[in-house]
Formats: sequence, structure tokens, C-alpha cells
Amino acid sequence: MSLGISSTNELEGQEAMKYLTNWLKYHPDFCGLPILEKGDVLQLDDLEAAFIESNKMKSTDTQVINALGVIQFIRRDFDKATKYFEMAIKENPIDH
Repeated sequence: MSLGISSTNELEGQEAMKYLTNWLKYHPDFCGLPILEKGDVLQLDDLEAAFIESNKMKSTDTQVINALGVIQFIRRDFDKATKYFEMAIKENPIDH
């Protein structure tokens, strides 16, 4: 997850998508998502759908919420990204 965030901060969207896809593929709670079978690196829409599904499964997982913010940042939807980041901070105030 940290590599995905870092890549996003460096404006490396494709690299970030690779790391975020891998995070899901190797996470024990989310690795069984059917959408992950689409390929090694999910396209942005599929990646967002996978994290939305992950959020439905574990709505308090701040890493998933942060990933949704990162995806919105990649899309340049900064208002939506801010909302996700604020949600994550409310859920875990010590993880900025």
C-alpha cells in the first residue's frame, strides 16, 4: 500500500495501480475478489471497483479507504480524494 501511495505522490499513476492491485491480490481478506482475475494490473475503473467491493467487505479498513482516496487522486478528483482521506483519519486518527 505504501508503495502505491508513494508512486501516486510521484505522479506515477500506472506504477501506483500496479502496487494497489498487488496489495489486493496478496491480502488474505481480498485476494478472492473475482475482478482480480482480469489481469496482473487492473485498469483504474476495475481497481476502483475492487476497492469499493473491499470496502463493503471491511468498511473500517483504513488502508482500503486510503486506497480509494489514492485512486481519486490519480483521477484528479481531489474533492472526492479528500473525503476518503478524511474518512480514513476519522476511523483511525493516529494514522495520518
